[in-house]
Amino acid sequence: MPEKPRRTPRTASRPLRDVDSAGQALRLQVLGWCVVGTVFGSVVGGLLARLMDWTPFLAVTVGALSGGALLYLSATVFPEFLGRAVGSIVWPSGRTTPRGSDHSLGDARRLRGEFDDAIAAYRKEAEARPNDPAPRLRAARLLRDDMGRHAEAAFWFRQALAAHSSLEGRHSVLREFVEMAVARWHEPHRVLPDLARFAEEHEGTAPGTWARNEAASIKPSDPVDDGRE
Repeated sequence: MPEKPRRTPRTASRPLRDVDSAGQALRLQVLGWCVVGTVFGSVVGGLLARLMDWTPFLAVTVGALSGGALLYLSATVFPEFLGRAVGSIVWPSGRTTPRGSDHSLGDARRLRGEFDDAIAAYRKEAEARPNDPAPRLRAARLLRDDMGRHAEAAFWFRQALAAHSSLEGRHSVLREFVEMAVARWHEPHRVLPDLARFAEEHEGTAPGTWARNEAASIKPSDPVDDGRE
């Protein structure tokens, strides 16, 4: 006796519903806020109608529509717009990323011990980027740390000082320059003109006061250099 074909349950032939529970919850939440906004707007419209002697029906209607629309926008449009604005700042697209400085050639030659070639590479980049203090600082630190040529390092520190546009950046470079002159070069009088100039240019600021105090702490008997090497 042939077997009877098994009947497929009805539920098996039905396609599963694509239910977005989070989306439904969000829509219900927005709807709830719209109801709250409508009620609140109606109350405000009624109060204004009594105070301003307006037509009650018109005031309540306008208040209800305004309140509902305002809370709808607050729950949907405004958060999305704010999220996009914050995202564009924190995670930029990269299409407008500015081109940064490339110190790879000078850094590579420094790692290989080719110090003179590294200085030449930094010099070339500094000439191409007159407002970039980075290659100037790299040259100054190489001359100071690896070559012990402090007079040349002082030249590049002054170049970096002039290239910086911010007070904080100029202050940082000058502090590094002073540290080298005092602790490594052992000729602190070399930075007296730079300290005096900086203190005068930034009179009334904390970095300016620091420069004036540093200059005062250097012995008056130390010979004063005119800043030229």
